[in-house]
Amino acid sequence: MEYSKQINRNLNDAENQKIQTYIKNKNLKFIETNSGFYMTPTDLSGNLPQEGDEVTFRYGVENLEKEIIYNEEEIGDLEIELGKSLIPIGLEYALKRMSPGETASVILPSGLAYALQGDGKKIKADEVLVFKLKLKEIQSK
Repeated sequence: MEYSKQINRNLNDAENQKIQTYIKNKNLKFIETNSGFYMTPTDLSGNLPQEGDEVTFRYGVENLEKEIIYNEEEIGDLEIELGKSLIPIGLEYALKRMSPGETASVILPSGLAYALQGDGKKIKADEVLVFKLKLKEIQSK
C-alpha cells in the first residue's frame, strides 16, 4: 500500500511540474482550484450550474505539447446532467465554475481526466490534458 501511495505522489509531482512549465510558457492567467485543476478565471458570481442541472457545452482537448487530440467539431455540443454523466470529473468541476456563454481553458491532471485507462482511442493513460471549454446553457432542475 505504501508503495502505491509513493507511485501516486511521484506521478502527481511529475504532472504538477509539467503543468507549471506549461502555464509559465502560456500567455494566459491560470488559477489553481481547490479541486486540484487549473483554469482561466471565470465569473464565479454569475449563474453557475449546480449538481443535477442539465448543461449544454462544447470542448476541444489537447495535450501539454499543444497537439490537438479532439477538436470541438469532432465532439460537437454535449448535453449532460451534472453528477450523472460519464465525462471526466474534472470537467464537471470546471463547468460548475462557469456561467452560460463563458469560455475557459482548463488543465486537468490525469487523475481528474482519464487516469490510468485513457479513453481507449486517442487519449493516453496518465496524460495531463488541456480543455478549451465553452458553457452554452444551463437548464436548472
